[in-house]
Amino acid sequence: RRAAAWKHGRYAQTVTKQEVAYTHLDQALPGMGAAFVLQAYRKAELDGDFSDVEKIAAQAMAESEVIRRRAIDDVLEHGIAFDEPVLDGKGEAIGSRRRANPVLDPLRRMNEQLGHTAEDLQLTRPSGEGAGKAAMAFRLERDAQLRALDRGRRQLPPPPENPGD
Repeated sequence: RRAAAWKHGRYAQTVTKQEVAYTHLDQALPGMGAAFVLQAYRKAELDGDFSDVEKIAAQAMAESEVIRRRAIDDVLEHGIAFDEPVLDGKGEAIGSRRRANPVLDPLRRMNEQLGHTAEDLQLTRPSGEGAGKAAMAFRLERDAQLRALDRGRRQLPPPPENPGD
């Protein structure tokens, strides 16, 4: 009976309740790294350290890009539209109809989320106008800074860190 406490861990002094919760979480969701995600968000919330959360975000972006590429491969393989057989009540083909590839709509949404649209890449006329307006706003702000200088000092303020943003 001496080993009974050792087997079930009732008297363990080094294991915390958090570690037990993380272990149970990993057992409930094997292979998903749920405990790591929980620890990363707790660390960010309590300590203000976002390094692990940034790793999770980078991995999520990479996974999204892999899914997007697989969807593109599917569209390239099967085409934008394909013929689908029309079946009667007995399951016999009685004709066919042209149908859009069902991957196109999710692919469009993924492209919008990841910033792979012509507008996001500033390839369209309206997005180019927005860039021109931003550049003009930067020039006007810089001009106002220069005009506000003390004329006797002859020292220019440092330029902004991100010109053109």
